[in-house]
Amino acid sequence: APLDNADHPRAACRAALKMMADVDSFNRERLRAQKRKRVGQKGQKSDKRQPWVTVHRINVGIGINTGQCVVGNMGSDTRFDYTALGDPVNVASRLEGLSRYYGAAIILGQATAREVFDEFAIIELDVVRVVGKEVPETIYALLGDETLRQNTAFQEARATNDQMLAAYRAQDWDQAETLLAELKAAFDHLVRVLRDYLQMYTDRIADLRQDPQDPDWDGVFSSTRK
Repeated sequence: APLDNADHPRAACRAALKMMADVDSFNRERLRAQKRKRVGQKGQKSDKRQPWVTVHRINVGIGINTGQCVVGNMGSDTRFDYTALGDPVNVASRLEGLSRYYGAAIILGQATAREVFDEFAIIELDVVRVVGKEVPETIYALLGDETLRQNTAFQEARATNDQMLAAYRAQDWDQAETLLAELKAAFDHLVRVLRDYLQMYTDRIADLRQDPQDPDWDGVFSSTRK
């Protein structure tokens, strides 16, 4: 906006992947700069007034959702801002917040995932009831572009992940844990950033074993985080 873009779901996904690549490059360059500084000052007399500054890794989370929104200058003649308003915007904000919980940097809402699922490396994460909404939303992680999607190891891992989620929702904890063990081996080699996601399900299943659910449990996770 203000120009129409018929390909907005794909453009958003490619922009998000580029953002994550740039953040990673930025972090690596800061670390290299710190190492160069240390090497350059090696052997010099220590200056206690300038202690070493730890380089903290910059992390960002991205939520992408698709739907009808109002976009433009909002406010009054004296104070306004260019922004987007609407329920899909609120859901996207909630998805961004969930990125920390699921350990996935880019989370897609189901409307976006339907549009781009066959073109990007995407896996299903969960069915959640986000804060402020009663209707559950199936959420997905965007892991990469078409190159990763065509990777055989990724395709096998995604199929195993689907089986794990099916076992989890059927309350077949033993099978779900077996598949999680397989996923840890596959994803550790393929996409290291999903370790937190796999550990989350390991911990969640351990809790559910101690607190059995009703037979008609739908597997929906109710998020309390914004």
